[in-house]
Amino acid sequence: MSSRIALCARIRYRMLALLVAVSHPHYYSWWMFFGYYNDDFYVQWYHQLLFTLTELFSTGLVLSMLDRAVKPTPRKLLAIASIALLHILAGGMDQFVTNVVLGRGMFHQVSRDVAFFSSDFLYLIVACGELAVLGFQEKIPASLLLMSLKRDVITSVVIISGVLLILSYI
Repeated sequence: MSSRIALCARIRYRMLALLVAVSHPHYYSWWMFFGYYNDDFYVQWYHQLLFTLTELFSTGLVLSMLDRAVKPTPRKLLAIASIALLHILAGGMDQFVTNVVLGRGMFHQVSRDVAFFSSDFLYLIVACGELAVLGFQEKIPASLLLMSLKRDVITSVVIISGVLLILSYI
């Protein structure tokens, strides 16, 4: 299917950029997922499982909108932005601030955290930008678009808060 999209020149390039940006986090995620399990480091395994599953879900949503003929939906874009925000907040609280901002990390930790942060930040920016473009194309004011997603936004806030709370205890 993806080769057909490429051959017909129907690729939504912003979504393709997201797929390229997430290649390192996927590689690292699967590597660590199996590494933690193999080393009986189960406390981190559950933490990694959450990141792996949310990353896969977000990537699946991006893949579903890769074809320009398929109209992106506000709900999918909000889900992508919410997952990216969850990763930014969880990674920021967990490692990014300590390793990168405060400069306490080794080179491999800093480069890992910058790679994770940059891909999640790109996901957040592109999803919000696509949502704005969608509102502009449909001639829907941003306030009305957000009101139509009110329940979804509230659900996202509750889920993100809950997951961050759970992660702080894992």
